[in-house]
Amino acid sequence: MKIAVIGAGVGGLAAAATAAAQGAEVTLFEKNDTCGGKIHANQHTHQHPNKSGAHAIDAGPTVLTMPWVFRDLFAACGKDWLEYLEPLPITPVARHFWNDGTRLDLQQDHDANVSAIEAFAGAAEASRFVKWIARANRAKVALNGPFIASTKPNPVSLSMRMRSDLRFIKPFSDLMSALAGSLTDPRLLQLFGRYATYCGSSPYAAPATLEMIVAAELEGIFRLPGGMRELTQALTRLNQELGSCIKLSTPVENICSHGRGWRLSYGQQHCDVDAVIVNADPAALSAGCFGAELQQAVSPPGARSLSAMTWTWTAPPADFELSYHNVFFSADYAAEFVALFKHQQVPTAPTVYVCAQDRVADQTLSSGQEERLFALVNAPANGDTVDYQGVIPTCQSNMQTTLSACGWQPHLPNDVQVTTPTIFAQRFPATGGALYGPASHGWQATFRRQGQRTRRRGLYLAGGATHPGPGLPMAAMSGRLAASCALQDIASTSRWRPTVTLGGTWMR
Repeated sequence: MKIAVIGAGVGGLAAAATAAAQGAEVTLFEKNDTCGGKIHANQHTHQHPNKSGAHAIDAGPTVLTMPWVFRDLFAACGKDWLEYLEPLPITPVARHFWNDGTRLDLQQDHDANVSAIEAFAGAAEASRFVKWIARANRAKVALNGPFIASTKPNPVSLSMRMRSDLRFIKPFSDLMSALAGSLTDPRLLQLFGRYATYCGSSPYAAPATLEMIVAAELEGIFRLPGGMRELTQALTRLNQELGSCIKLSTPVENICSHGRGWRLSYGQQHCDVDAVIVNADPAALSAGCFGAELQQAVSPPGARSLSAMTWTWTAPPADFELSYHNVFFSADYAAEFVALFKHQQVPTAPTVYVCAQDRVADQTLSSGQEERLFALVNAPANGDTVDYQGVIPTCQSNMQTTLSACGWQPHLPNDVQVTTPTIFAQRFPATGGALYGPASHGWQATFRRQGQRTRRRGLYLAGGATHPGPGLPMAAMSGRLAASCALQDIASTSRWRPTVTLGGTWMR
């Protein structure tokens, strides 16, 4: 059986490995000269009196969450993931700053978080946090089997399977309202509400089910010694060992039905396969990026999720207590999302995420060393209609104003590298620069997200814009689900019988 995978992001790499491990003949097509998708690093050259060299700075995903997803992926392929990767825990999980001078660290340890919140907001709020995080954990556990690790469910089937857990999940409440019913400190509402942006959404419109993201992150986050590209390298190596044929710098221009399968055209060549897994935003199919025949294969794209303005630079170690994961909050959180989603503008007073990629527990920064820094501000996904080049100075000034209000005044050098929604729109066609697929707004958004199966038999989708959602672990799971669907469907009409399964059994 022949399977083609289009796009070597994490979802495509996971799909290819899953299919190859079951004996399929897999060809993986990637338009760029490297694998990775949204995993991306910027190269910076630094100069010192005694040394010079190049630094790679993660400019996409910066940490690994839900590591068990990758452990299980490698195990399903007969491999031990620790022979390919060295995940190192990050502590604290995140450091948060406000313009009133306060700071809060969250840890993987529950008791440490309770103590920190008590010191930060009082014993009563700490008690409320205990009850709330217990509910968030219950939602995470409840959603894992029947929703996240299964092919796209519908509201009726999911509610029937999870009837006893609906009161913990609160599917019909928005995230900020659910938080306000449990916590009272406005800074904590900001902190936990920001997890909606992990899905490129507004906490004032995203469902309360996203509380589970908080619970997942507080289980621990991890870094990789050589940056997140090591995950791409590990998945690439896994595919090579399993026999996948990886074709880099090979964009597929057209996909059309051919006999009982599909024909892919690239350059002056073509190949025929039994099934195709497209690791791209479904909007790219609707827009005709792979040919007219696939335009009706998926549902019309929904409202776009967020894009971003990002900056990477190197600088002497800042005289400021940065951690690896840092969030600097704006004074008016609601105004941010009005600007982003209603007015389609970058906020004038944005919340800023900063990854200080050398601030790790086992490494001390010296005065003769430059540290690597990555900053991100949320932006609307309109990079296909707005040229952001002219607004970079204003956005950069606004970003630095937020940092300064929270106590840090970084100097950005002339060689700072800036990525805008316009650039993201060029990298990911038909998205406008949206980094998370459709926005997760309203209780129905989850069920409107494109599943692995399309309207055309033998055509499947993978990636963060499909079910179960954005983020590296979810993209990997979507790839495994897409491969499982392809293997099962082809087996049902042939003598070829795969044995692949994803996840395990679920029962009440």
